[in-house]
Amino acid sequence: MQYLVSVIDDTADLARWRASGASARPDEMAAIDAFNDRLAAEGHWVFAGGLAAPGTATVIDNRGGEALFTDGPFVESKEYLGGLWIIEAADLDVVLKLAAEGSKACNRKVEVRPFALMTTETEATAQEQIRTLLNDRAAAITAKDARRAVAHLAPEVVSFGLAPPLRYAGDEVLDPAGIEGWFQTWDGPIGYDIGDPVIEAGDDVAFCHGLTHMTGTKTDGEQVDLWFRSTVGLRRTAAGWQITHEHDSTPFYMDGSGRAATDLRP
Repeated sequence: MQYLVSVIDDTADLARWRASGASARPDEMAAIDAFNDRLAAEGHWVFAGGLAAPGTATVIDNRGGEALFTDGPFVESKEYLGGLWIIEAADLDVVLKLAAEGSKACNRKVEVRPFALMTTETEATAQEQIRTLLNDRAAAITAKDARRAVAHLAPEVVSFGLAPPLRYAGDEVLDPAGIEGWFQTWDGPIGYDIGDPVIEAGDDVAFCHGLTHMTGTKTDGEQVDLWFRSTVGLRRTAAGWQITHEHDSTPFYMDGSGRAATDLRP
């Protein structure tokens, strides 16, 4: 989610900087540059910039029959907007911590406000992002690209896969060597069609479910043509959506045999 961090300046500072011919002290500029570099490195950076003095503003009012242009700020105030950051953050707690560091860096008060988006727009954008992520991961599995296949997993990911044991978590899921070993059991590409999963997305959490069709030939000559159920949970982070939970399964026949129902079709 994106937030506006407004830098609040005041007319006393403005008079002082006009007298000195500078907009900020050298140490403040160095601290701001370092803070901006950190935002960029950690994936929070969207935009930042300083604004000219309020006296350079022009107010335009075109609500009537003819546009009216007025020199100067729309309101006279001791405090004014001196600059801004637009920051990408997972939630309000994250951006408040960053804003506190920004305030220290620029030596001024700041105000934090989230951008207001229509709910339908937010949901549509999130669903598109998640669908792209899931399709990219499926393509990585088809291409046997281990690093790309685990690139969308969160550090705290938990996986309930088709193969034993009952549960995988953390590094044992994130290590590309694990899925690479599975790739080596296939002869040629792996068909991995996730179809059109149902995606439900909120601001920071999402889940999706659907049926996956896996096909191909194993190195021992076995022909695989398997449909199974897939559920994925995701969390929005500063780096974008990441998979925190995945669960693949097949039903089993309730006839006492304990056999997996791998012959089912949609």
